Amino acid sequence: MKTLALTLFLALTGVPAMAQGQQVCFSIAVHSEEPGIGSATVPATPNFTTASKTTYVQWREAILSFAQLCSSRGLPWSFQSDWNFLEGVRRYETPSGAAYDATLMSNTGDKNVVKYLSENLGVTLDPHSHEGNGYNYADVAWLLTQLGVAPTGVVGGHVYTGTGYQNWPKFVEDTDANGLYDGLLCAKYSSTGYRWKPVVMMGGGTASHASDPHGSGIWRPSHAAGTTTASATQYFTHDPAGQIAAIGHWDQDLYANDQFLRKLENGVIPPANKLWTLGRVFNHRDMVQLGFLTSIMPAQLDTIRRWRDAGRITVAQFANVYAAWTGTSSLFRRSDDNVGFSLNWQDFSYPDRSAAELRTILNQHEAQGVPVDVFFTTWQTDTIETQAPELIGRLQSSSRVTMGYHVRAPKPYASDYGSTNWYTTLMGRAINASDIQNYEEHGIDLNSGLPTGNAGGYLKLSNLMGYAPRVVGANASTTTASLVHSYFDTAGAAMVVEHRNAAINLGETRNGMYLRPESYDWILIEYLRGDSGATSSLTDALTRAHTASNATAPYFVGAKLHDNDVFANQSAWTYIYQPANRPRPYDSTAKAGLLADSEISRRRTFYLNLVAETASRQNELNIVSARDTLSLLAEEEARPVGLSLTEVDENQAMGAVLAEISGGGVESGVACDYALESYGDGAAFSISGSSLQVAGVLDYETDRVKTLRVRWTDGGGNIGTRDLTLVLRNVTTDDDDGDGMTEAAEIIAGTNPLDANSRFTVANVQLTSTQVMLTWPSVSGKTYRIQWSNDLSSWSDVADSDVTATGSTTSRTMSVTPSERQFYRVTISL
Repeated sequence: MKTLALTLFLALTGVPAMAQGQQVCFSIAVHSEEPGIGSATVPATPNFTTASKTTYVQWREAILSFAQLCSSRGLPWSFQSDWNFLEGVRRYETPSGAAYDATLMSNTGDKNVVKYLSENLGVTLDPHSHEGNGYNYADVAWLLTQLGVAPTGVVGGHVYTGTGYQNWPKFVEDTDANGLYDGLLCAKYSSTGYRWKPVVMMGGGTASHASDPHGSGIWRPSHAAGTTTASATQYFTHDPAGQIAAIGHWDQDLYANDQFLRKLENGVIPPANKLWTLGRVFNHRDMVQLGFLTSIMPAQLDTIRRWRDAGRITVAQFANVYAAWTGTSSLFRRSDDNVGFSLNWQDFSYPDRSAAELRTILNQHEAQGVPVDVFFTTWQTDTIETQAPELIGRLQSSSRVTMGYHVRAPKPYASDYGSTNWYTTLMGRAINASDIQNYEEHGIDLNSGLPTGNAGGYLKLSNLMGYAPRVVGANASTTTASLVHSYFDTAGAAMVVEHRNAAINLGETRNGMYLRPESYDWILIEYLRGDSGATSSLTDALTRAHTASNATAPYFVGAKLHDNDVFANQSAWTYIYQPANRPRPYDSTAKAGLLADSEISRRRTFYLNLVAETASRQNELNIVSARDTLSLLAEEEARPVGLSLTEVDENQAMGAVLAEISGGGVESGVACDYALESYGDGAAFSISGSSLQVAGVLDYETDRVKTLRVRWTDGGGNIGTRDLTLVLRNVTTDDDDGDGMTEAAEIIAGTNPLDANSRFTVANVQLTSTQVMLTWPSVSGKTYRIQWSNDLSSWSDVADSDVTATGSTTSRTMSVTPSERQFYRVTISL
């Protein structure tokens, strides 16, 4: 048999020689798949060996349009097609094709579309195969040669299974009749004798790409010679003698790639003079969706272009990245350790305390740059909206916050505490889907447990936030769980919280919804109240995550705090609604006891310190929100426009940067231009790039809550707006009324910091030969003390001079020594 030899084509343009210091290469690829694999929103790939010419032309024009989008931005890319589209090209665009039509090539210089992409636009062609329908990678490479182009030596994606990269050694271990390792033999077209021997692999695919590994860099995977399988550990172990290299492309989500770049740029990830790699794989089938190539794709490509123009990345094809590699391993893997914070705010007994603690904790998360999921119950949404409306605005505006929603008693379908028996008896039937919808679109009477006619539930929170909370503590009883999950799935949620004794691993589902992964559910109250054996440190929590029953990597620690954990000895809903058979009507005015101030301070401080510690360990772990976790599951969505800080100091200088704006765009992570619209307090601000700056007087005393409307525009011309809230923090070191006293001093004195005539001063002095009487404006209940000095430097207390005021004026008479210089002052005892 005659053997057809392959000379690998590796274009050597586009990547400069390895420079000293970090270099980040970003690679763009397009997959064209086997027939099928569609969805409700994305069309299935047709079988191009039987598809109509009209269908073929539609897909042909789509890939050409994509190519032009890249070409106009100077973005090189790789076409990684499976056999299917290539067979279509053979059928319609080669003289021997069964449906050959030369007129199809009139817009590609009389070349078939694949040859045109390669020769005219510099597109590299990497074999891609799902190894179905009798085809393998070598068959795809052979098809490329039949179209007059040379395939690269890049494996355009390969299979990653639950137990690891298992069969990649086949690329280098397939021997010919003479026992030579000269490449993988065709399967479909084995009679040709054609073999293809790749030199580098990219990517690693799982079902729906929901558990793809996250790595950056280039290395040579290790495996035992003569074998065609390897473990995940071997795959990620660099072997200088390995026969094939691998390139990581980190994440499909542009937001995740941007976060990687930020960590690299900020030194959170030590640069270490490595060649870093990122990438994005697009799909041919997306390109035939209406509007995709005119709005979504330009926004994504423009983001990559912006990163390149800013010097953050070099855009290069996989073959070129490999050619520029020095051979030294630069593998960096995403840590297996993940930490997430959840605030479950649900107390209605002490709403002022709930709001105050939320303000303090939100400030810490923003200051430390640590994301947090904030869960509200139906009544908590109502309470905060009524008593602390600026907090609703801050939660809606903070880029650190992902809002969640929690089901609690007295909803009759809440597990453990809200028995369904009373509702079933009352209605004469079991709970149905309409009941759940009614509860989740209306408020609730905390005494009767019945829905009200007011707006409320999940729907109200969604409307207030401007997005449907993606994670829900459905907390449903076993008899109603499927109905409850079905409602939230339809309403916009994607993940539910479930509690169990064993670990919940990434990708697990319940009733068609993802479960929030938790290797270890760190319920902070267990430590705060002194439970025996409770976890007291982040390090201990991570250890428990690794050793949890049923846990597999990646590991997730969920740190949970309830508002009442900080200030009360019991939750309002357990205090009032437990046990489950407690008779109705309930008494929602009943209150659990408050903790001592010292204990409240201890608990609050523990949490604030935990947030700070977690932030300091970002080089060894990932801090994730529900949005970030969904991104790992290929469920990313566009993030709303938000501010890095939603509370800032008043009276900052003109041009001072207050916060960074992020989010917006048609897809997650796409770069946007931001502008202020004429709305609210917008005139007091300006935007430079992504920085919100001072453009007017920001005075706490005049108006502490500012509203503004930000308009975003992405690279696809998509436009949107979002109303944001910025709260001013009172600065007490200034003198607002110009009376010579700082606001902090006036607060101590009890005078009005906005009234120059209201000041703490000695109003009258009456002197005789042996006595002096001082008179000053006072505040009833405050204690004053007289001090004296003979040099205005050293001061001493006048004996027995303390006096507690009983009215608005206080006087004190003291004996004086004639002919001796004496100075007096009045102080306030704290």
